[in-house]
Order: sequence, then C-alpha cells, then structure tokens
Amino acid sequence: MQRGLAVAALALAVRNAITSWQHNTWTVVTSGKGSALVFYPFAAADHNNAYALDDHATQRARELAATVVRVGRVGAASNWLAHAAPNSLRHVSLGGHGNGTRVMWGDGRCHESDRTCGLWPTNQAFLALLSSRLTERAVVVLESCYALPMAPIVAESLRNGARVFATDACYNQEHLKFVLDASGDLVPMLLDPWHASTRMHVSVAPDCHDMPWVAPEWLRTLGVSGCADITMDVCLSDDADGEVLDRKGQGPASACCRCGAGRLM
Repeated sequence: MQRGLAVAALALAVRNAITSWQHNTWTVVTSGKGSALVFYPFAAADHNNAYALDDHATQRARELAATVVRVGRVGAASNWLAHAAPNSLRHVSLGGHGNGTRVMWGDGRCHESDRTCGLWPTNQAFLALLSSRLTERAVVVLESCYALPMAPIVAESLRNGARVFATDACYNQEHLKFVLDASGDLVPMLLDPWHASTRMHVSVAPDCHDMPWVAPEWLRTLGVSGCADITMDVCLSDDADGEVLDRKGQGPASACCRCGAGRLM
C-alpha cells in the first residue's frame, strides 16, 4: 500500500511539474524596442501556418517595434505580462485561431476546449493583468478570425480608454495592415480587395465617454450620425481637413472614444 501511495505521489509530482513547465514556456521570436507586444501560438497549434512569422507578419512587427512571443498556455502569457512594467504597453496583439468564443494558443499538447490553452472571455485574471500593463488609450487587437463577439467582453475588463479591435470574418494575414489614425496610433485595418466589406470593428473600455459630435450631412447618408456608430475609416480622417467637422467645429478625432479620443472618467 505504501508503495502504491508513493507511486501516486510521484505521478502527481510529475504532472504538477509538467503543468508548471507548460505554463512557464514561451519563445521570443523577435525582440522589439518599443511598447508593443504580440502573442502567437506555437507552430504545433497552427494548422495552416497563419501565424508563421512570414514577410507580412515581420513587416507589421517592425512597424510596431514589437516583441513577438509564442505561448502555449494562458499561464505562460500571464507570466510574460507580469514581467512588463505597469502602464508600459501601448499595443498588444493577441493572435491565434478563433471561432468567436476564444483565441486559441496551444502547443500541440492540449485540446482546443482546454481553457488554459488560449484566451477565453472568462480568463478574468489574465485580462486584469493585461489591463494593468496598458498605457492610457492603448490598442488591443484580437488577431483572430470571427473574434468580434469577444471584443466587447474584453473591452469591459480594460480601463483608461483602451480600444479592442476585432473582425466578424476570417481573413488572410497578408490583408492585415497597420495604419496611422488621427490619434497618432497604429491601428489594424483589413485591406482585402475581394471582400471590401470585411473590416475591423472597435470596442472601447467603459471608462471612456464620447464628447458631443454630430456628423455632417454627407456622413449621415452613409449611416454615421455620431460617435456611437462611427467606423474606423472615418477615424482615419484628421479633424484638420474640415470635412468631418460639425457645425461647432468638433470632429471625431477629438470627440469619439473609438477614434482614440473622448473623455476618461
């Protein structure tokens, strides 16, 4: 009996050691000098090489001056975030295969339903840690297919006007680009010549409140009446060009939370 207990104890110790190793394993793919961080899954959890560091992904990392890290488990991502200083990250991309319920990381050894193997909306401890590491009005990208249903839930867990970008479609990595918006941040856009309606949508942390702005007539004909229904292509317009200003001289780049503006409460 004692031998059986010893064997069981050894098995438990081995399992705990493996779990600890999995939750502390990451691989730094590129080391950037900026305030941007990108999480991608390991190749074993990337069935179609969508998150390979090809020319397109490398170019995006360079533009962001980002550190790209491969993680298998949410524990590893949390441990990496814990090493970042509070209020230090201006941009975080969370990349992995998705289905609208989670962003899958993984290392080839865990099932896709295992909630330790990716970002789920219920990973509140991870989201709280992420929030503490973001700068004011930071950009968070759910770099995953069909991730739009997750975006409002993730944004709800953040603060200081953080913006969360996601799409309700699937896309090729070559179509994901970062462009400079009127707030001065690099934000994601999907430039797919075959599917012009595929776009990035944005949700905002609840402590940001829009300033008054009434869209000019030409925008109202396109379905944009104010900050509540503004689209990212309008956010790219600088207030200085005058075309998006209302009668009081207010524009979305200085009024709307989705454009990186608004009032923080």
